[in-house]
Amino acid sequence: MQRLARYQPGTTRLLVGNPMVWAAGVALGASIAVVAGILAALAVIGGTVGTACVALRTPKGRHWSARFARRTAQRLRRERREVRLEAAGVHDHGLAGAMLIVDEITTIDPELAASPELEALLDRYAELEITARRYERVLARPPAVSPLPDHATSRAVIRDRANALRRSCEARLADGRDEMAGIVELLQLLLQRSVLEATEPESDPVGDCLALLED
Repeated sequence: MQRLARYQPGTTRLLVGNPMVWAAGVALGASIAVVAGILAALAVIGGTVGTACVALRTPKGRHWSARFARRTAQRLRRERREVRLEAAGVHDHGLAGAMLIVDEITTIDPELAASPELEALLDRYAELEITARRYERVLARPPAVSPLPDHATSRAVIRDRANALRRSCEARLADGRDEMAGIVELLQLLLQRSVLEATEPESDPVGDCLALLED
């Protein structure tokens, strides 16, 4: 012990006068401060996440979570529709107007907005527009002049078949446009119903009209 005590003052002077030891000490202190800061940040994040988890378990939190999931699915669904319309060459389409009506319904009547039928109507509208575009392209083509395949087939028969195909395309195009107009009319009725329920909960004349249409 006496021999060790003799070396302690010199050892202390060596540690104090060595710059490398000082640098190592400063670096160690800085590392400890960084680690402490990280741990504090993790504690704050953990507390925030815990609070959020508790909030999501409440009825209001579950409602917000379901609404967020519904809107995310709606946005993805609309993006897919836009991609399909662009791929089909449908640029000036009436789907945008139908979507505006659905957005108004969503703002006024969140309960009706949660129904999947609204987005299904928009999907159907997009399908009809794509199909209508195909028929329009067929009708826009000039009549093709093809050689006779054999002597049994006359030009009159080929012309009759072409005319029949054209009439079929025109009829299907008209039916599709009528259905698109019907979808827009139905959405407008639903919007009017939502507005009336928001202002006059006891009256539902639009519902009566819808019931008459179903009958």
